[in-house]
This record gives sequence, C-alpha cells and structure tokens, in this order.
Amino acid sequence: MNDFTHTARDEVRILVVDDDAVDRLTIREELDHVGYEAAIEEAGTLEVAVHHLTADDFDCVLLDYNLPDGTGHDFLEWIQEHGIEVPVIVLTGQTDEEIAARLMSAGAYGYLPKRKLNGAELRDRLVSVIGSHESRTALERTRERLEIAVVSSGIGIWEYDPRTGNAQCDVAGCHLMGLSPDVETPLPDFLARVKQDHRAKVSTLILNAAEDIDAKRTGTEFLTELDPEGVVRWIELSAQPAVRGQGDTRRVARVVGTIADVTSQRREANRLRFLAQAGAALANGFDPADTLHRLAELVAPAWADLCVIATPGGGPDEVWVGSARGPGIDAEVADRIEAWVTGEGRSIFTVPGEDERIGSHLIVAGTRESLETRLGQGASATLLTDADIASMVTVAVPGPDQTNGGILLISTHPELRYAGGDLLVLEELARRLATKLESVRVYTGVDQARATAESALKDRDYLLQVISHDLRDPIGTILGAASLLQMDILSEDQIKVQAGVIQRVGSRMSELVEGLLDVSRMEAGQFRVDLKPVELDDLIAESATQLQPAVTKAGGTLSVELPAGLPNILGDRPRLLQVIANLVGNALKHAGDEPIVVIRANARAQEVQISVQDSGPGIAPEKTSRLFERFWQDEGTVGGAGLGLAIVKGIVEAHSGRIWVESTPAIGSVFTFGLPIVSEDRSPAEAEAGTPA
Repeated sequence: MNDFTHTARDEVRILVVDDDAVDRLTIREELDHVGYEAAIEEAGTLEVAVHHLTADDFDCVLLDYNLPDGTGHDFLEWIQEHGIEVPVIVLTGQTDEEIAARLMSAGAYGYLPKRKLNGAELRDRLVSVIGSHESRTALERTRERLEIAVVSSGIGIWEYDPRTGNAQCDVAGCHLMGLSPDVETPLPDFLARVKQDHRAKVSTLILNAAEDIDAKRTGTEFLTELDPEGVVRWIELSAQPAVRGQGDTRRVARVVGTIADVTSQRREANRLRFLAQAGAALANGFDPADTLHRLAELVAPAWADLCVIATPGGGPDEVWVGSARGPGIDAEVADRIEAWVTGEGRSIFTVPGEDERIGSHLIVAGTRESLETRLGQGASATLLTDADIASMVTVAVPGPDQTNGGILLISTHPELRYAGGDLLVLEELARRLATKLESVRVYTGVDQARATAESALKDRDYLLQVISHDLRDPIGTILGAASLLQMDILSEDQIKVQAGVIQRVGSRMSELVEGLLDVSRMEAGQFRVDLKPVELDDLIAESATQLQPAVTKAGGTLSVELPAGLPNILGDRPRLLQVIANLVGNALKHAGDEPIVVIRANARAQEVQISVQDSGPGIAPEKTSRLFERFWQDEGTVGGAGLGLAIVKGIVEAHSGRIWVESTPAIGSVFTFGLPIVSEDRSPAEAEAGTPA
C-alpha cells in the first residue's frame, strides 16, 4: 500500500475472503443498506485472495477463518511475508472467538461474529479499522524518516544496564567512542574512552540516572581519549532512565541516551564567538599595539598555545607586535619564536603552500618534514620543531601594496589540530585587522568614518552571535526530541508531545530566519508589499483574536477601541497583522506583571492612525530615537534578536506610512503608525492594483 490514504481515491476498496457465497452477499447488502460506499471484490479461496492482493491495493480485508485451501492464519502469514500493508478483520463463526484472538495476535486488527453481523456495526468497524491503520502507517512512515534523519546526522544510541554494570552502543555510537559494535562493555572500560579530566562528570551523570527513577533527560559534553588514528572528539552524551513496573515496583531497568559528535559544532561556535569578540576588540580604541595584544589574548590559550601577530608600524622600521601564550609551550622556546617572527621569520607569512595552502599558508601537522618543506632545512625549522608542534597555521594580513605582516598560531595539543575552517576564520580576522590598521593610518581623527566602520563590524558580529546562539539551542531541542522518537519507547501521547516540540521550535527558528531575511530585503531596497483594499475594523478584530491567547498567557488584558465608520486603506493584510502582532508582543515583553494593552484606531486628515498602548514603565527620552534600529536592544533585555521594531518600521514605510512612539515614564508607551486613506474617487480596479491615489 502506498503512503496515501483511501481519501485520495473515489471510494473505499474492500476484499471479502469467504467461501460462503451467502455470507459474501450478506456483507454487500448490509453495507448497501446503511449507505456505505465501497468497491467490493470477492474471493472464495486463499489463491484468489492472493491474486487480488498481488494485483491491486485494498483498504481492508474481511477474512473468514476456514477456507478450502487454507486458514486465516495462513493468509496473515502470507501478507506479512510479502510486506503487504492492509488491515484484516476476522469473521468468526458461532464459537470461534478463541480462534479470532489467536489471529489478532498474529496481526489481525479485529473480529466480527457472523451471527451479529449488521450494516451499522460493520460500517463502524470498517471506518475504525481503516482509520487506525492509516494512522499507524503514517506514524510508522514518520518514525522511519526520523530514524533515517537521526542516523544520517551521525548520532549514536547507547544504554547502560545497572544490573550487569555494562554499557552498549549501536554502530554509530561505537564508532564515536572507539568501541566494538554490539559488545557489552563494563562501565569502567566505557569511561576509559573519556578523557581523564572529564570521567568524573560522565560517571556521575550515568549513575545518577541509574539510581533516580524520576530523573529527567540530562546531558554533558566531554573529550574522548586519543584514538589510534590520532583523533580526539568532543562528544555530547545524554542520559535518562527507562523505568519499568508500577507503583512501589517501579525501577530503572536501563539508562538510555544518545551520543553525538559535536566537535565541528563546538569549533564553529568557538569560531563565531571568537569573531564576535575580535570585532569588539577591533572596534574599541585606536592604539595598534594594544589592539594586537588584545587580539592575541583572545586566541591564546583558548585556541592556541602561542599566538604572535606582527605587522609593519607607522614608520619605516616600526613593527607592531601582539603576542600571548598558554602553559602548554616552553617559555624559552616561545620567546625565541616571537623574536624570529618579528624579525627575519616574517617571510613565513608569504611562503608558498602547495597542497597545504588554502588561500594563504597552512600547516596542519607540525612534523619536521612538513616544516622543512615549508621553511627549508636550517635554524627556523629546528626552532619550530623544538616547540613540539602538533599543528600550526599562519595567515597574512593583507595590505594595499604588500603584505602587512601576519598571524601565527601554534598548538602543542593533539586534540587541537587546525583545519580549513580555522584558516577561514583567521583570514576574516586578518581582513578586519587590515581594515583597522588602514583606518589607523589614514582616517585617524575622522569620527564619522570611524563610527561607520565600527558600526558595520558590530552589526556583523552581532548577527553571527544571533545565528550561533538563537539557532543552536533550538537545533539541540529538535535533535533531543528526534532521538526520543527514534528510541521507540514512547507512548502515542508522548510521541505527539515530542512532535509538537519539534513543530514549535522549528516555527521559532523559521521566524528568526524570516526576520533576518526581511531586514536584509529592507536594507537592499527589495522589500515589497501586496497592496489591496483592507477594512480596518475587520483587520484589527482579527488581530485581537489571534493575539488574545498570548495576552492571557502573560496574565494581561487586551482591549480594542474603534470609532464607527473607519475608512478603508490600501495594505498588505498579512504584513499589517504582523505589525500589530509585533507591537503587542513588544508591549507584553516590557509591561511587567498583569499588562494592560489597548489597540485604538482613528482617522486623521489623509491617514488612519493605529496605536498600541501599554501599561509598562515607559521609555527614557534618550532611548526612543534608537527603538527602531535593527539589532538594538535596551540594557537588561532578555531574549530576541532586536529585529521586531525594525521590521515594523520597514513594513509601515513600505505602505508609504510613518511610525512613532510617545512614552511617559511610570505610565506607559504608545506606538502609533499612520497609513494613507484610500481616496473615495478611486475605482475598484485601481484599488485592487495598488495604484497611488
């Protein structure tokens, strides 16, 4: 049977398998009597029934147990062996209830005694069984697709048996932990694959879940031990008890959870965080040496054991240097490398890289052979080899005519080996640093140019923060819910709850992405609205109905005050609903406990003014001018990306309207937007087309 239900066809298709022609006729007549429309095929033997099921799809089979060439049990075995998904209702004789029970255990959906056969009961049973089968089939399809998605994401499954003290992983989990698949592993051996510094917290997590039947799903992240291939991974492990029994007999039968490789996610998050922090460091101050030192301290020791940044200074022989180091590198060796990089070793930033070059110089393995390939045999290669380098990366800081200098990172830890993604981040940092240095040389004292450059950097870094923070947590929630569904231990109600979680979190992610796209279109002048005649009183009533649940949840009240005879406007209805929703949401966010929100509308001159009033603490006068800036949020604001009011302003202005705010401290704020009124002498065609009045 395909993925679609019988509603995609004109009528239900039923196969009646019964060697008694009278019984088959009775079924037809009873269904006709109650008006149940169905296309019925008949089979008096299993051979004919098999032929029908092989040739066509059916929504249900009505099956008699005793047939000339076999039994109903034979038929159920056949459809299961051939993977035919069709629900079966067994038709029983006078004393065949025991047989019917065995058939239901073998896969039948239900049974009907022939002696009680009537049209109404038969119709109801068909509707129930077909609907149940379609729901079960749809659920199974969803489970299969979620399982494929989870497996494809590289997430493994593990479990721990408190009775035996053994842990076991699936193939994906064993690969991540360096264990043998489908082999029970004593917990100490499982923990031996965890880096020693992290073993205590992983052990505590597992044992707490094994001892507490009411424990919730918890998780932690840890580093694995170095595997034979020299790979160290960051693993995210979740655990929750699987409880069996009832009442006082409840016990933790197993601890189950997921194992996921989050190395790339952590590295990407660290890269984004680093760029955001670097942007802030570059934006503050114009002392080049201080800026380079602050950048180097962001890198080491968190991202490197040694970071050296060297660039030409303001004068012919001047060099600006910034450096920082961690405890993993010998101090004397670090001093020698810094001196070399700021002197003759600055040529390292322009050495050709051949296969290991990605945009600029990259050495991912600090072996003597790779260093000699890049630097030649001699003092410089020996110097860097003495540092016992596990990985090294260099990148040039571009200048207008020649290389300005560069950035050097050295790692002595096997778990930190630089890759192409790290180089891309460093190249972005180098570009920003080059811009900063150029502005120091050329634009010092030009306040407007400096402010514009700093604002652009801050906006870009804040956008990276929004994406890394506001999307990572929802993705984690979706993966967590999906892993629970994949375990196949949830009830139908619990499955619906987890599916709802995925839908809600996905909607929030979609809203964030749409908000970012809207702001981007507005800045590029590509934002468009679909203008059509709109009845304002109807629009505001619809908006109030949609927003009432959110207001009630916030413990507040929402009222609407509209005069009679409001004129029509030209507007994009969904976008105007979005404007009102954003303004009311903003009011609820800042109005405190038991917020009071009032929506009003009035016609003034050639425009209609719609306002949203709140009972909040009001807004300081010096802040009102910044309310509609993208990404701007008041200090102390929790959550959100700072896009809501910027989007509101863009939508209103796309309607040739205007928006403003009036606020009184300790009393509240009123956000008002005005939209042009549709001229009365315009034709319906002009209004529909959005022709200006």
